This record gives sequence, C-alpha cells and structure tokens, in this order.
Amino acid sequence: LLGTLLGLLAGYAGGWVETLIMRFSDILNSLPLIMFVVILVLILRRALPPSPISGMLTLAVSFAAVGWVSLARLIRGAVLQIKNQLFMEASRSLGASGWHLVFRHVLPNVLNIILIWVVNTTPTVILLEAILGYLGVQVTGTAVGSGNEFSVISWGGLFYDGRAALIRNPFMLLIPALCVLAISMSFTLHGDFLSETTRRAEEI
Repeated sequence: LLGTLLGLLAGYAGGWVETLIMRFSDILNSLPLIMFVVILVLILRRALPPSPISGMLTLAVSFAAVGWVSLARLIRGAVLQIKNQLFMEASRSLGASGWHLVFRHVLPNVLNIILIWVVNTTPTVILLEAILGYLGVQVTGTAVGSGNEFSVISWGGLFYDGRAALIRNPFMLLIPALCVLAISMSFTLHGDFLSETTRRAEEI
C-alpha cells in the first residue's frame, strides 16, 4: 500500500513532490537492509504496547519501512509512461479530476506490476525474517493479562530453536531451512511465470 501510493503520487504529481519522494527513497536504498531492519525491530519492540500481535506488528512495520522503495520506483516509472497516453488526455478533456484519473485509469494499468512485485518480493521477506530469527531477533508476543512473553511460530523462531539444538539434533535447523528454500524457489518461479505471461500479453 505504501509503495503503491507513493509511486502513484511521485509519478503523477511530479515536480518537488516527485523529487522529495525519490530522494528519500535514495537515502533508504543507501542503508544496509538487514542492519536497518534490526534497528527498527529493536526500537519498536520497546515502543509498542504489549499485546499478542506486537511481534508480528513490529516485523510488518519494519519491513514496510524499507520494502516500499523498490515498488514505488517501479510504479513511478509506469505512471510516467501512462499519464501522457491518449486515453488519459481524453479523460482530462472530459473534465476528469486528478484523483479520478489516478484511481480509475492509472492504478488498474499498474496492478500487474504490483502483483509481480509482491510475488517476487515475498521470498526476500521470508529469508529476512528467517535471518533475523537466526540472529535472535525473533517474533514474540505478550499474553494479555499475564505479562509473560511467548514465542510465536515463525520461520525465524524455528531457525532460532534449531540453532540452539544444532549439535544434538541438526534436523531442527535443516528441515526449516529446506522448507524456506522450497517456498522461496516456488515464489521465484511463479514470479518468473507471471512476468513472462505479462510480457507475452503486452506483445499480443
């Protein structure tokens, strides 16, 4: 949602709005991804109030804070190509507002880009969460009313538990690793299929 909205805004508005969004994305791109996410997770774990979903919310906010950049750039490039086409000019001449043009004409034409991006980015998010869990920055929550922190089942949590039992039972780490590998390959192959299908449809 964040990447799509900022990409639409940067591509359609242009001017200083586009410059501001793109320069901010350049700053985020220059930061080490894993280190930045770790810092955000550690800060948010202390800032968010205790709840059963605090761990998941922490990871979601941390990933979204850095993950929107690539999608925003893709959407911006697509909008720059779309906004000057003839059907856009025809809508403007009929009195369509900017919001109507963006959400009625531009957004439907970039949905395929969003879908492909989501499929291709999912393995990165899975691997990043697994790496954070292996490093000990795992998903946790707090039971309502008890104040006791508990582990939430996640790839990172399984990696963390497997690392602790690596000597006596290496399969506790090996099996989750193989599952993550299989899931990542599945999403990657599916993303390639969607990209190829979209390319052929555009040629037709």
